[in-house]
Amino acid sequence: MIDFFTLPPMTRGVISLLVMLLYLYDTYLFLQVLRISAGKKITFITAVLSFGSFIFFQTMIPKKPLPQADVRLIAAAGAIVISVSVIVQIQVTKIMKSRISNISVKEGIDLLPAGIAFYNTEGLPMLTNHRMNLICLKLTGGTLSDAHAFWDRLSRSDFPESIRGGEDPIISFKDNTSYGFKRYVSELEGEKVYELIASDITEEYGKTKELEEMNRRISRINSRLKALNSTIRFMIKEKETLQLKTRLHDNLGQTLILGRQFAHTPEKIDKKELVRLWKNNLLLLKNEERESWQAPYYVNTKRAELLGVKIVTDGELPRENELIPVIDTAIAVHTTNVSRHAGGEHAYIRTEKTEDSYILHFTNDGTAPEEEIEEHGGLFNLHEQVRLLGGTMKITSSPAFDMEIVLPRNIEEA
Repeated sequence: MIDFFTLPPMTRGVISLLVMLLYLYDTYLFLQVLRISAGKKITFITAVLSFGSFIFFQTMIPKKPLPQADVRLIAAAGAIVISVSVIVQIQVTKIMKSRISNISVKEGIDLLPAGIAFYNTEGLPMLTNHRMNLICLKLTGGTLSDAHAFWDRLSRSDFPESIRGGEDPIISFKDNTSYGFKRYVSELEGEKVYELIASDITEEYGKTKELEEMNRRISRINSRLKALNSTIRFMIKEKETLQLKTRLHDNLGQTLILGRQFAHTPEKIDKKELVRLWKNNLLLLKNEERESWQAPYYVNTKRAELLGVKIVTDGELPRENELIPVIDTAIAVHTTNVSRHAGGEHAYIRTEKTEDSYILHFTNDGTAPEEEIEEHGGLFNLHEQVRLLGGTMKITSSPAFDMEIVLPRNIEEA
């Protein structure tokens, strides 16, 4: 017989440590069985193992008088406890793999890409997954604690990240991730339970934004096409008027030639026909009036309306024939830029008169430019027309858009 208490202190310490670790493991095994509800039989066995290993450990503590403990008995008892513990551990592992526990459900819900939260009528969360807590942390700075208040803020679009409220709120973060929320109400054991789901709609929301931008572009193109169509109609009218004037000019020329021949050889010309031609031509000249669409700036004013831009003038626009084409071009360029870039609804034109010049300011109620405007395209061509007339043009981008055009007045009015 080898007495355990006669062994060297180092050996006794190592054995005692191993027995203590065995006791801790059996206690953990017992708690694990309780957690998964493995059954009364295994629960009883693990409880006995835990209690037995505790007693086993207590026997190795020196007492007075010093007891005797055979090392062979200690080794046999330890082997039995270890064997039973291993067998129970194998059974527990099988049970855990074949049974869905509460922890398994929680772990599975945490792995979902959608945010999920269940809460009662008081707003107290009953089950919340990792994704929902992360979303709530980004929005409020903390985890979900009052689900009712959180839903109310979502419905009222109370967050800076809110895109839409109501019954189907949508939020979008700065990293372009977007979530759509939906709340459902059900009953559990006679009590109302609310289920809040946050679905990842980043791709769908991105496609929606692209579609909205495409629709805006199509709308702008349609407006430009309508304006172009209107301009073409006006150009056709002008062409027809020009043809009429050309015909009138030819008729006058023919009448003058006949009048000249009548002055030299009256017997060769029909006097009544000559008088009729003169009367018809004079009548046309007497009744010729400029139609409304032929008035200065009329075409580009109507074109602006088709673009959804209303022109508001302060002061009288110049009526000098040499200046009208330049100002007409300025109106066309300005209203196009207001519709396309500024997104405004009103184009303002303020006219000032000095002794020798006109000063025109073109502004709008749209969004101010984000950076300095470079003159190209329509603005560049407009600047060239202004320069050729001896005028100046200056564009200011901040704090708001302002295009100043100065034109000379020393041109004989029409």
